[in-house]
Amino acid sequence: KQPKLAAASRGKRGQRRETRQRRSGHSINRELRAARTVLGYLAEIDLLPKVREGELRRALKKVDAALEQPTFLRPAEIVTLLEAALAHDAEVFSETRAEHRGDGASGTTERYDPIAPFVATLLLTGMRLGEAVALAWSQVDLQALDYDGNTVGEIHLAAAGTKTKRPRVVDLAVSPLVRELLGVLHENSTKRGKVFALTADGAASAMKRLKAKYGAPEAFSWQVLRSTCGTYLTNAPGIFGAASAYRSAKQLGHSVTVAEKHYLGLVRLPATAKTLDDATGAAESLRRLIHAERDDPRAAE
Repeated sequence: KQPKLAAASRGKRGQRRETRQRRSGHSINRELRAARTVLGYLAEIDLLPKVREGELRRALKKVDAALEQPTFLRPAEIVTLLEAALAHDAEVFSETRAEHRGDGASGTTERYDPIAPFVATLLLTGMRLGEAVALAWSQVDLQALDYDGNTVGEIHLAAAGTKTKRPRVVDLAVSPLVRELLGVLHENSTKRGKVFALTADGAASAMKRLKAKYGAPEAFSWQVLRSTCGTYLTNAPGIFGAASAYRSAKQLGHSVTVAEKHYLGLVRLPATAKTLDDATGAAESLRRLIHAERDDPRAAE
């Protein structure tokens, strides 16, 4: 019965306020599951001797929750998002103090940390935000082969870094342009440490900035990028064929039931779309991004 919480508009960082809205059934059920897990563990180790088997199930029964269609981005929205990210990364200061002193040409210092490669990678691999933020170059194998001996690349996620605590292989064959993008980023990097110089807070700030200042779709969020990837993988017959639900689930790290229940049938895609680059309409914007990263002056630093 507690009301829904929202970010306090003029409060301290992380401060929340109550609203007049009721929490959704999904939020309530999430807390009920957590309570049941903790109490079930305590019962197993005999710290709740008066709780009998089945009582937790009856006492913490789930409430009815409507199953809503997941939010995902259409091709036009995907292009708008990528163009917004490119514009964001191209923003520079008119003149910094160092430039004013003569250290470099005026108008060459980036205003923000780049976000476009991060957006493209999440959109076309289906990784969770935390998985992408923590991604290290040691987990990226750009020379991995497919069953036909073609170089496709893959990302290895360790069990400790995934939500399900199970290791997962993210196949880059679904997006050759993301593999090419990661290859350029690798060439421009020290080849050690993290792939993206972002924190979760930095990603959240960039998301707000993209929508407020650069015209990114209002529906855009890091979770929406994941559901967008799942939607197109599950419904693109030219990518995984009849095994689309199974392979999509393996790529994103959830069950086949989730892929069929939430994503199947949301869009109709032509069989000629053999990659996510084509199915999402993102190919041209991705090529512009790759070109921009190749010409990035930071590569020489």
